[in-house]
Amino acid sequence: MSRHIPRIYYENNINSNNEIILPERWNNHLIKVLRIKVNDEIIIYNEKYGEWICSILLINKNKISVKSNTLLRVFNNNIKLHLAFCLIKYDNIKLIIEKCTELGITDFYPLISDYTQYSKLNIEKLNTIAIQASEQSERLDVPIIHKIQNINNFINTFYSSIKLYSAIERVANLNRMTVLSEFVQDNTINLHKINSENYLNTNTEKKILETDQINLLKTHNTSKIDYNIGCIVGPEGGFSQKEKNLLISKTIPINLSKNILRTETACICCTVLLASYYIR
Repeated sequence: MSRHIPRIYYENNINSNNEIILPERWNNHLIKVLRIKVNDEIIIYNEKYGEWICSILLINKNKISVKSNTLLRVFNNNIKLHLAFCLIKYDNIKLIIEKCTELGITDFYPLISDYTQYSKLNIEKLNTIAIQASEQSERLDVPIIHKIQNINNFINTFYSSIKLYSAIERVANLNRMTVLSEFVQDNTINLHKINSENYLNTNTEKKILETDQINLLKTHNTSKIDYNIGCIVGPEGGFSQKEKNLLISKTIPINLSKNILRTETACICCTVLLASYYIR
């Protein structure tokens, strides 16, 4: 049986026949767990210089150096998948970062909303989780985890440049979306159909939909695929009514399930649905 070749994200330059010092975080695992030896092969990669087969040159307690030999792949991806999520328990956020990195999210946006119960986040540790998930899933890049910001600021900043979907629950008569069947028709985007007569449960919401949302749908319903897309997921307890009104006016609201989903489940669900179509 062939030995599994370790795969390591390396942030600096990678060129042919270079001697490269590996990140120290890998030393213990490579030496004590995998028991690598001089001349063994490993893979190093990043989004700028691609993925390389390397051979081990030197091993000691504090340093492992390798020689870059063969370029395997280059990074060529113009697809941007954004996931904005309201802060929840840290352990559950770690799950979001890990699984959604594996599925292809390129940018994470932690948000504070009206019902958010948390306000701090260790982004440095989350970056480590993202790197590990990238290494495991064989992608060539590592997603960006942006600083915490207010949900209103995020929506107002990005709604015109990113095709944003919002996972809104507890809104009467909101049609459930199935991305693969509703988005794709003859290789064009066909956004989920909305019945504006029974879509919302108040006159105020209905007015917002009729003036802003339908125009937004018309703008995006073209034969040109937009590769800059994202989804917003609320916290425990969902969005406030004020936030729902803003989301309805500036994003495309979707209902992921007839059941109420946990935030981390909704994040993974959104990512699967979007990535299933946009990442080929």
